[in-house]
Amino acid sequence: MNGKTIIAIIIYMYRARGNVAVLILAVALVVTLVSLAFLRLYHSEKSVDTMDTVITELKSNTTKNSLQSGMKWYVDEPFGFKMQIPENWDVENKDLFYDGVPHSMFLDLKSEGTYIASLVASGGHGGYCEPASGDVPFSPTNTCTSQEYIKVDKTIDEDFLYRSKLGNAYGKDPIVYLYCFVPKEVQTTSLYPIEVNKPEMGYHRGCYSGSIFIEFNATAESDFEKPIVKQLESALMTIEYE
Repeated sequence: MNGKTIIAIIIYMYRARGNVAVLILAVALVVTLVSLAFLRLYHSEKSVDTMDTVITELKSNTTKNSLQSGMKWYVDEPFGFKMQIPENWDVENKDLFYDGVPHSMFLDLKSEGTYIASLVASGGHGGYCEPASGDVPFSPTNTCTSQEYIKVDKTIDEDFLYRSKLGNAYGKDPIVYLYCFVPKEVQTTSLYPIEVNKPEMGYHRGCYSGSIFIEFNATAESDFEKPIVKQLESALMTIEYE
């Protein structure tokens, strides 16, 4: 409602009634309408400002470049890799180089000297194996190793962190559990996408070429729920490639 409309309403009501009381009532009515319109606009703009603030805070709290409380960065420059680890953890770097060229990444995570996990990225893992007739996944007498991805989470950058179950080949390999970090680019360009809860034998992809597999001495699925392993999982969710 603009100023000309408001004045026209006041003049019309005064001429129609010819009464000062009516004029006062009309003015009061218009003032009330203007006040309500102002308040509505004010709260609308304030709501937008508040929502923008919330979105900004959420983004800042979930950006992988933001260092989380109680964490520190570990950076492996030769392999363009970094992650956040708890402040009381250390990394023992065992990276391999051939003729000065980075070849394989091997990192041991430790907490005050106590081993927690190994992070390994050394190209392709696994290969083809022909299962024998009658073999079933995870049988201790299998000819080939078995594998099953049992859970997948996505990082903020849409990379994938899998919980994986491996084991039992030639009657000697135990069942072990590990994490597998697969960059989004590797996942989306692979001809063999990972499927969850589908035990496999034969063609064993391991953790893909170009990904990282993380061993932490786990022999039961419940080991994923141990506090130190939950810390490990949180750290793995911060992995970045530069």
